[in-house]
Amino acid sequence: MSYAPMNGLRSTRNHYVDPPTLIERARNAIDPLLKESIEEAKTLSAESTNVVKQLVRGDNKKAFKVISRRFLSVRSALVLIWVLLLWWGERLVFEHAVQSCDWGNWEKWPAASRPHRVVFIADPQLVDPHTYPGRPWPLSSITVTYSDLYLKRSYGYLQKYLKPDSVMFLGDLFDGGREWSTMKSQSPDKKFKKYDNSFWAKEYRRFVRIFMDRFAYGSTPISSTSPPTRKLIASLPGNHDLGFASGIQIPVKSRFEAYFGPTNRIDILGNHTFVAVDTVSLSAMDQADPSTGSSGHGDGTSTQSPPLSEIWAPTEDFLKGLKDTRGRLVEYELRRLSEAPPATHFHADAEHSKFLSRIDEISDSPPLKRRPSVNPSTSSSQFPTVLLTHVPLYRPPDSDCGPLRERGKSISISSGYQYQNVLTPSISREIIDRIGPAESVAHIYSGDDHDYCDWSHTEFTGGIAETTVKSMSLAMGVRRPGFLSLSMWNPIQLSVNDDDVVTPAKNTLQQNLCLLPDVLSIVIRYGLVLAVTLIVLFAHTLAARLRRLPDPWTNDNNEDANGDMAPTSYNLHHRRPRSKASSLSSADGNQQLSARSGKRLTDYRNTPSASRESSPSKFHHAREFHTKSYAFERVDDWGIPHRKRKKESLPKEFVRNVMGVAWPVIAWWGWLIWTS
Repeated sequence: MSYAPMNGLRSTRNHYVDPPTLIERARNAIDPLLKESIEEAKTLSAESTNVVKQLVRGDNKKAFKVISRRFLSVRSALVLIWVLLLWWGERLVFEHAVQSCDWGNWEKWPAASRPHRVVFIADPQLVDPHTYPGRPWPLSSITVTYSDLYLKRSYGYLQKYLKPDSVMFLGDLFDGGREWSTMKSQSPDKKFKKYDNSFWAKEYRRFVRIFMDRFAYGSTPISSTSPPTRKLIASLPGNHDLGFASGIQIPVKSRFEAYFGPTNRIDILGNHTFVAVDTVSLSAMDQADPSTGSSGHGDGTSTQSPPLSEIWAPTEDFLKGLKDTRGRLVEYELRRLSEAPPATHFHADAEHSKFLSRIDEISDSPPLKRRPSVNPSTSSSQFPTVLLTHVPLYRPPDSDCGPLRERGKSISISSGYQYQNVLTPSISREIIDRIGPAESVAHIYSGDDHDYCDWSHTEFTGGIAETTVKSMSLAMGVRRPGFLSLSMWNPIQLSVNDDDVVTPAKNTLQQNLCLLPDVLSIVIRYGLVLAVTLIVLFAHTLAARLRRLPDPWTNDNNEDANGDMAPTSYNLHHRRPRSKASSLSSADGNQQLSARSGKRLTDYRNTPSASRESSPSKFHHAREFHTKSYAFERVDDWGIPHRKRKKESLPKEFVRNVMGVAWPVIAWWGWLIWTS
């Protein structure tokens, strides 16, 4: 059955072609905007070049006229506001936050002191697929990118302005480190089995780029009294790096130690002994497993392979030999200082290996020559002990953490899959007894909770203060991330006789919590300025269209008594685009406009004096310049052509104005991100 075409016309539509998809429609809508933005950029570049040429030639008036028309406009003002706002939100706010934590603002040491300065960073937890597993793309990628930018900027300014002597991480370097498979193990969670060892290596390189590469920013000594070496220690593991207690897999732990070093270690820094204890592994000693009936003590009741003792035994062995190892290291440090110039006696910062084999080599080596004598029995007391643990020590429920805490007033006493908020009372007592006596422990620093907490453990003799350091990541549930600055000043006595009693120094530590910018407040400011920008641009677009409306008091079709059109100033300067039949003519010095649609205009002599222009000849000699998108017409009597756009709807003109502001702002924002 066939149908005859109506009125001899045939449809040209192909009914067998699918309509354009949503992506194609979006591309078709965006392409004109991109072309418009490119044209705007080209025009701006050409005008800038002309301005420079005019300034070189000394024609300042023309240059200022172009500058005022182009740059002294609503769109230019909005671009300038955004440039300043982004510079503040992406640079200045981070710089000012770190500069406010300058050591000189809070240190109270004597004038001649040379303290050793340490920065503690807790729970950076690089955002990965484990952090927000249900977050769709591209929101997930944006979260990863911006959280990394936050860490880069904060840590970069930290190194640039504070230049700490040592940087120590308190665990949870990664968020899903325990889940990424090794050559011999896989994640117990099915949705993470696809992430293998190569993914972990990629995350490790990410950590290196953010922290280790930027560690060199602070390598320039502050003064000649600064230490000759600087240290970054990141070997203390967290439950997100290894797992917790019975959930730790030996291959995962071995991989972490291969890249970051031994998880239990001793460091001599600033005449203090830093003891880092792998408490996430040690907790397997006191964690029962109801599903298998294991007591958690590695006594043969565990049905797991390998048994839990392989998890906690290395840390237990480290604690058993801690006092002897610490004594040998302190004695070795005192001997080293006795051979060094006197100026360095107040600033010991040597790092020593924690392997017992090396300690034996040191003790078995020939004694070093030294000027003063050293009493090994009293040497350790001169170096106060600082305990580092990822999980905080036990404290009663509802223990007040002080006014600097952001969420609630205390650390919740709870546990779950691969985490436990505080250590058990028995593990806490075990650690202090092994380090002991309690009076020798100057302070405890921990992480894991993501928020700040100060607590004094009065259950131990003399009471031991513990500080839980805030997370440095913006994705860990705190509005104001931060880090902790620690200043240590402990002048020591090198010449000690056997009968002398050495009293441990007190008040050798000073600390300061440094808060980083609140990203939410920055984003809120961005949103408010964006709303104001859109409102201003819409009002500007609407006002521009209203200015271009015809004069209601002027009638283009009004004829005089003789039937001739009476031209006015509006007719001369605000004409509609002429047809191809219209032209400019000149005869005997009297220029006349050709007739349109059978009507003619009187010459300039018949124009009323009130409507005459100051220089009519210039108008009649003007020409029209046509391009693909614009028609150039003179709108004043000075011969200056003005670009006249084709008629467009209000939404299109509004979008064009938005794009005129957006493309330089986005380019500036991209540069700020790229150079972070």
